[in-house]
Amino acid sequence: MRFFNFLLSSFLLTQIGLQSCVNSRSLSNGLPPGCERINDSLWVDKQALQNLDYWEYLGWTQRFYGLHSEEFKSAFPDTTGHGETVRGFLSDSDPVLQHKTYFVPPGRMQEPLQHVTLTQLEAYVAWRSDRVYENMLREKKLLPLSSKAETAIIFTTKNYLSGSYAAFKPNFKKLPPVPVYTLPSDVRQALSKNRVAKVDEPIRCICSYAAPQAYTKK
Repeated sequence: MRFFNFLLSSFLLTQIGLQSCVNSRSLSNGLPPGCERINDSLWVDKQALQNLDYWEYLGWTQRFYGLHSEEFKSAFPDTTGHGETVRGFLSDSDPVLQHKTYFVPPGRMQEPLQHVTLTQLEAYVAWRSDRVYENMLREKKLLPLSSKAETAIIFTTKNYLSGSYAAFKPNFKKLPPVPVYTLPSDVRQALSKNRVAKVDEPIRCICSYAAPQAYTKK
């Protein structure tokens, strides 16, 4: 329990949350991190999304935007009646740190992700795509390393490729293709009928690559 209580420190978030997004072996094999091949241009997650995957996203969002931010509030799942109670997790007077750091008990972290809405899932896969590409660029020395948790310098694929990330101009001749993670069409269709519905089936994201130049077109 103590391990999970302190896992949201800035250092551990950087080490666990971001490093887990990228696997050097996958990159050397031409595979999007965490994926297996379907055909020559399409891949799928090796395993279903876990509670831990989304918890890392929550930790990153809390670190960069803040505990009381709208970004963090909108990302936090409603797990009322499903394991760990989350009522009062935004209250400064709440002494239970778990209410602020995770939404399911530690023993269920590696279970398939549940209790998230379509809007939350769409935000998560966009975040995942950005973090994977950010780390790919850092490995290739194409992006300066910053340890600061500041919203003003948050990396996104779009702002980097448009030249608006920290006034850093990308060299398109050296850029690798952009890994893109998306939701399966059946999941999107099922949840789009009711945007407050929460996923209750295991999800494996679809993985593909996009040309960097595609992000500069209006």
